[in-house]
Amino acid sequence: MKCTTLRPTTVITEDGFVLGVQRISSSAAQGDKRQPVFLMHGILSGGDTWLLNSPDQSLGFILADAGYDVWIGNFRTTNFCHGHILYTSKDKEYWDWSFQELAEKDLISMVEYAYKTTNMRLHYIGYSQGTQAALAALSQGMLAERIDKVVMMAPVAYLKHTATPIGILAARLQLDRVFNGLRVFSLNTKTTAGRQYVDILCPAWNDRCFNIWVNSFTGVNCCINASRRAFYDAFETQDTSTKNLRHLAQLYRRGTFAKFDYGADENMRRYGVSFAPDYDLSKVPTGKMLIIHGEKDVLADVDDVSMLKEQLPQGYRSIFIQEYAHIDFIIGYNANTKVYRDILHFLSE
Repeated sequence: MKCTTLRPTTVITEDGFVLGVQRISSSAAQGDKRQPVFLMHGILSGGDTWLLNSPDQSLGFILADAGYDVWIGNFRTTNFCHGHILYTSKDKEYWDWSFQELAEKDLISMVEYAYKTTNMRLHYIGYSQGTQAALAALSQGMLAERIDKVVMMAPVAYLKHTATPIGILAARLQLDRVFNGLRVFSLNTKTTAGRQYVDILCPAWNDRCFNIWVNSFTGVNCCINASRRAFYDAFETQDTSTKNLRHLAQLYRRGTFAKFDYGADENMRRYGVSFAPDYDLSKVPTGKMLIIHGEKDVLADVDDVSMLKEQLPQGYRSIFIQEYAHIDFIIGYNANTKVYRDILHFLSE
């Protein structure tokens, strides 16, 4: 790795969240006008996931050393969110959001800031819920004028076929609604309460499954360095809202990729129709899009990714990695050769 500079800043969303955004530059860069690349993380994690491996294995550092102007976004309530201008984490309003707000508020605000700062269209690389938010935004005509090339890693839109045992059981038990009834508004598996919720969902034959919950949620990851588990656990997981989980459960139960369902009356007030409208994926520009997914991924399930591809216009490219599950894409020790090399080639074309 060359000498690297990390410059943090903050962006305030339309609804008052103060989001941290980091910018990485490297001594390898030549000239003042470097192509900006914006990285967006997944659920239960933050922007630091792009930097958790060694410099030669972490996409953030790899892109910086390749000469890109790297921007790392952080969604609301994660560790690099700096709170809200009115509410605290003890307030219900602080947690009143799902990926719909991540798309329409957080992502729009951060990308707009990076665009205006650089005066250049950005390349966008999303992972997991970072793809979900981007697809929701792009389907509504947002971001397209600010983004050039798009990479979707382990893309999540539909959840109809998800095979994650914890996710399926939570949806079938309607645990998201139970949380709402109990006035539990957030989830973080690093907290005592969060660990207890995970244990509730464990199979009956395993009375304490917290240590294996990751595989139960994402699939059996092939390529994570087990000796670094304690290091990863020091940073992840990070907070999400139970309303976000309710929205994901809605997608699973109905087999749709749609906005949050508030009920007929509130839907009419918000959307002008009595139902939660589907995101129109036929409006997503795909001429400069690369989709990368894995066979062992039970969160971005192969059949669900196929449904996504069927709804998108033709023009995208696709790479399929047989041995990869969900987290391999972000902290796999061989992701630099299995995934990131192809991303660099795609961006440089």
